[in-house]
Amino acid sequence: MSALFNTGGPTGMTRRGFLVAMTLAGLSFGFPRGVLAAMDPATTDDAALPSEGAIYEPSVWYSIDNAGKVKVNIIRVEMGQHVGTSIARILADELEVSWENVEIVHVDSARKWGLMVTGDSWSVSQSWPVYRQAGAAGRVALIEAAAKKWGVSPDSCVARGGRVVCGKQEISYAELVTLGVTREFSEAELKALPLKADADLRLVGKPVTSLDIANKTTGDAVFGIDARVEGMVYASPLLPPTRYGVGADAELNQLPICH
Repeated sequence: MSALFNTGGPTGMTRRGFLVAMTLAGLSFGFPRGVLAAMDPATTDDAALPSEGAIYEPSVWYSIDNAGKVKVNIIRVEMGQHVGTSIARILADELEVSWENVEIVHVDSARKWGLMVTGDSWSVSQSWPVYRQAGAAGRVALIEAAAKKWGVSPDSCVARGGRVVCGKQEISYAELVTLGVTREFSEAELKALPLKADADLRLVGKPVTSLDIANKTTGDAVFGIDARVEGMVYASPLLPPTRYGVGADAELNQLPICH
C-alpha cells in the first residue's frame, strides 16, 4: 500500500504518500536549490498564512485545516497568467469546496516538489489529471469518514460545498478534519477514483475571483525578482570587446542589409 494520507500530524506527508504523489504527477526530482519561503499571494506580505489546528493533507498538493480552509500548493511560476487560480480551481472543483475557502501557496524550493518547470503552456494541461485525482482522493476520504461516523454506506452520501450530506444529516469538512481522517489508498485505488463528469464541474470554466489579483493591483505582490537572501550579491556578465577577432561595431557592419 502507498500511503497518500497522514494522521493529521504537523508535517503531513508520509514518505510513501509522497512517492505516490510524485508518481501521479509524472515528475522527476530536480536539482537542489536554496530554500526560499513559501508565499501566499493573497496576503499583504506574501507570507503563507498559518493553518488552523488539525491538518489533513490528502496529498502533497494541498491541505485542509479544521477551519475548512484549503491551501493548494502551486509549483508553477506565476508570470501574470494567474496559474495559481487555474490550478486551484481544478482541485477545488473535484474536492467539492467553496471557492471562498481556497487559498494558494507558491511553494518553496524544497526537493519534494520535484521538477518545477513552467513553460510551453504546460501548467494547466499537466496539472489537470494530477490535481483532479488529488481532489477526488480527499472527497472520497471525507465521504467515507462521514459515512463511518453515521453508520451508513458511503454510496448514500454526497459532498457539496465543503460538507458531506446524507439525507437530513450533514457534517463539514472542518469537523471531519478535527475528528481525524486516516484514509490511505494504493496506487491502483488512486487511478480508479471516480472523477466528476465534465457537466458537473462547478468552478472550471466558470467566472471566479482570481486569488492573487488584489495584491497585483495594489503593487503588494512579491515576484521572483523581489527575492532577497542573506549574503546576496549582484553581478553582470563581462563581455569581451571582440568576437571572432573583430570588434562589435565591425561585426555589425558586416551584417547583410535586408530590403
